[in-house]
Amino acid sequence: TERPTGPEIGARAVDFELPDQLGRRVRLSQIAAGRKALILFSDGLLVGYCRTQLVELQQQMNRFTADGIV
Repeated sequence: TERPTGPEIGARAVDFELPDQLGRRVRLSQIAAGRKALILFSDGLLVGYCRTQLVELQQQMNRFTADGIV
């Protein structure tokens, strides 16, 4: 069975709209505004691997900010 694949790392993402953590609709183009963005789709804190990944990403936030990533 062939598994679906996503975009390559560094590829330009198509604009999309999703609810934020407060339920407000936001567009990628509004958040990134021409800057690089890190996009993460996660099952949340209830899944062990996702929880570990979120903690690791939080620990790297200063580096992302310094690199201009939102």
